[in-house]
Amino acid sequence: MDLAYCRVATTGKDLMRQIDAMRAAGVAEEHIYVDKRTGANMDREGLTALLGFARPGDRINVLTLDGMGRDMRETLNLVHDLTERGIFLRTLGDKLAVDNSEPGPGVDMAIALLAMFAQMGRIYMLERTAGARASQEAPRVAGRLPGEARRDYPSRSCSADQGWRDPRAGRRRPRRQPLHSLPGTPHAPRRRRCRTGRTGKLTSGPGHIAAGR
Repeated sequence: MDLAYCRVATTGKDLMRQIDAMRAAGVAEEHIYVDKRTGANMDREGLTALLGFARPGDRINVLTLDGMGRDMRETLNLVHDLTERGIFLRTLGDKLAVDNSEPGPGVDMAIALLAMFAQMGRIYMLERTAGARASQEAPRVAGRLPGEARRDYPSRSCSADQGWRDPRAGRRRPRRQPLHSLPGTPHAPRRRRCRTGRTGKLTSGPGHIAAGR
């Protein structure tokens, strides 16, 4: 007897394409089991009912092998258990045709590759979802992206009289100027230089002592 199993990951997705494919393959309506659950684990009501109804000599049809599960180890274990019970598996839409009613090394290799591709697809899907969520939750500064916030800081082209705008205070901050350059401030006195003779002694300056004193 031909049985069928159809699955989608979320309740928002449609199963009609898979169900129509099973009808076209000759599976009766009452023998089509469906689930709208993730393929990360095997705890699904439709799959449990299918495994409980199947008998030796039956064949389970799926559109693609990732419909059975997205975990490589659990999918291979499920296929092995079905084979031990005398229940066969056939895929209708995979590029690697699988039908273990005619066992052989090629069929086993195709099942292993399809199970690996199913797990890799789930990993990539989770990475894309995490990346999209991180980009939406990234902080924004003054309506800009984090990489654009540096435009508020001063550049070397700022003139001395304009100064630069402090992004934290929201006002212009003047550049520092020397105290003696401000208007009305006397110039700082220059330091007097002392001269020395050839012998290295002071000849003039505040530290010089005249001879004979």
